[in-house]
Amino acid sequence: MKKFLFISLLFFSISILVKGIEIFEYIPFLFNSSVADNLPQQFLNELDKKIVFTGKMEDTEKIVTIYKEGDNLIYVYGLEGKKPEIKIVGKAGKNLFKNFGGMDLEPWYHLVFKNKNYSYVITYADNNDFGPRYRLEVYKDGNLNPIFHKRLDSSTVTDVFFLDYINDEESIFYNLPQDRVPFYY
Repeated sequence: MKKFLFISLLFFSISILVKGIEIFEYIPFLFNSSVADNLPQQFLNELDKKIVFTGKMEDTEKIVTIYKEGDNLIYVYGLEGKKPEIKIVGKAGKNLFKNFGGMDLEPWYHLVFKNKNYSYVITYADNNDFGPRYRLEVYKDGNLNPIFHKRLDSSTVTDVFFLDYINDEESIFYNLPQDRVPFYY
């Protein structure tokens, strides 16, 4: 009886510990903010290894952050440091794609996360006159008009995804499958 009780308690304790362990919390985050000033350096170092893109939308407090975790990209959207309003784990070819658009003088590169009947598109373009430009758009049911469209404030963007990875054959972006929906512009 004692042996059974001990094994039961051990199993129960282990299951509680495993359920309670959060390996990493994915939150919207900007490196150049007051929130970053209040975080431990070890946590900031961990973020620095995982975050490949982050930026704040113009005229709002909302942030979009993309984490790299293994072969996946994790999209989170919401207020900085808070539980995300939207979280999508992107798997290449399943719900994570790339797309291209724009004109020759200003090509646009699109990172597309799909979640049910929505497409969340982060766009990058390098305009020689104005520098890099970024925006976030959301499309529903394949409609050609976005239901949400906001530019990202370039001064808040940390980008090691588009700037470093577009033409690199070893990168996630380069190796993502092309989205079949060509309407992102």
